[in-house]
Amino acid sequence: MPGARRETLSDQGPEPFSAHAAQPAPAPSAPRQPEAQPEAPPPTVAACSRCGAAIPATQPRCDSCALVLGQQVRDRLDQLPGVHKLPVPALEIYLARDFLSQEECDALIAMIDADRVPSGLLAKDPDPNFRTSESCNLRRANPVVQAIETKITSMTGIDPPLGETIQGQRYDVAQRFKPHHDYFFTDQPYWEQENANGGQRTWTAMIFLNEPGAGGQTFFPRVGVRVTPRRGSLMIWNNLDPDGNPNPNSLHEGCPVEDGLKYVITKWYRERPWGVSGAPPAGHYHR
Repeated sequence: MPGARRETLSDQGPEPFSAHAAQPAPAPSAPRQPEAQPEAPPPTVAACSRCGAAIPATQPRCDSCALVLGQQVRDRLDQLPGVHKLPVPALEIYLARDFLSQEECDALIAMIDADRVPSGLLAKDPDPNFRTSESCNLRRANPVVQAIETKITSMTGIDPPLGETIQGQRYDVAQRFKPHHDYFFTDQPYWEQENANGGQRTWTAMIFLNEPGAGGQTFFPRVGVRVTPRRGSLMIWNNLDPDGNPNPNSLHEGCPVEDGLKYVITKWYRERPWGVSGAPPAGHYHR
């Protein structure tokens, strides 16, 4: 009809839904994912870090090895004449007077003077005055050193392969070694190598080679023990507790020398044979 308005789809609004209208194709189904496998349970059995025996995975060493370097050494020292255990319940520490002769001490002092270099630390410390002594590793082939190694072994009964090389130290006036532990901290970067190199330190044997005019005591602040240097005297302590774990009460320091010089030698023992990786003695770390 003339003048009539032609309606378009847009004028009528959206086309009503029809059941017969084309439907979108269904989306392809996702490929079936494999079922997650349950995580393997943590191991319940491990090997003792010292002897290799099967032990619960929650402990580093078997009960026998945890006690062998504590109980056996302790029993031996308790029975030796001239060896005195200090009455300190929180730390096993012994003294033996006149363990070395004056001639042996003089020979060791000469070795230290010949080879001494500034003492180092296993890890850097921001305090440049933390350890200010000089030290050196004594030559194991020297007959005097061999004789002293034999003496220490005879006293402690510790197998020689567990011992590190003896280290000599020299302190001049005002030199010191601030509070530190001889055992290793297993959360530190160096532990992987030290564990492969014999594991944790157990006993420390220290021998005073002379008597400075003043100062230079070895002080254990957590148990209140202060030992004054006396020529030829040996001091030995257990860095581990009765369960074979590091004992924080073994914290000790070399107090400043106030007059003269101080010379000592130190021998550390490990829970397994030392030197497997061929690395030099680790020295000290502290915390």
